[in-house]
Amino acid sequence: MWTNNIVTFYGADEDLKKVAERLYSPGETSEEDNCFDFNKIIPFPNELSYIHSSRFNSGKKMIHGREYEQWYYVNSDGKMIENNPDNYFEKSRLKGMSSRMEKQFMRKYGALNDTDWRAINWGTIWNSNSGPGEKYREKLVYNFRTNYGSARLIVLEIDSMIYRGEFPKVKMMWEHDNVDVHLCFMEDDEYVPDPTPVFTVGFAETEKSTAEYYKW
Repeated sequence: MWTNNIVTFYGADEDLKKVAERLYSPGETSEEDNCFDFNKIIPFPNELSYIHSSRFNSGKKMIHGREYEQWYYVNSDGKMIENNPDNYFEKSRLKGMSSRMEKQFMRKYGALNDTDWRAINWGTIWNSNSGPGEKYREKLVYNFRTNYGSARLIVLEIDSMIYRGEFPKVKMMWEHDNVDVHLCFMEDDEYVPDPTPVFTVGFAETEKSTAEYYKW
């Protein structure tokens, strides 16, 4: 369920430079750089990255005769690690999430795995993986895709950050299009298309319909 996103920031060039720096996260290589990192707006709790879930895998995991919807791997010291080969010799390192652990995670994070947390807190299940924004005079444009939603909660948080003085004083327009909504046939899918095709931040009501803010 892909959504095309076009995010345009308007403001003084020096403020737009601050926006680009605020959103940028370096990768291990330049090709892995993320120039519009949602983690820089609403940080993702790293502990959830260790949890595997049956939601987008082949099914529940059978561990010592019991099925689990969430599971994780541990090293010889009992600390959670990102992954281990799922074979006979590694079974002792594979653990299912107990009901007690589920309650702890729900109290702490409000979710049991990374996918659910991102959907709840970002409005989409993946980060943007955006390339460099296109720079124009007093305008900075990012173009990227998200999966299962347009990250509308990131929009709202940027709005709040501007108000609190934690983000450069700029205007923002976030346009999105649910490009393949008609392909969704999964009965259990929790995806709900965003009803508003354009979010605006910092515009006066009289500005929102002004043509100059909608043209490239």
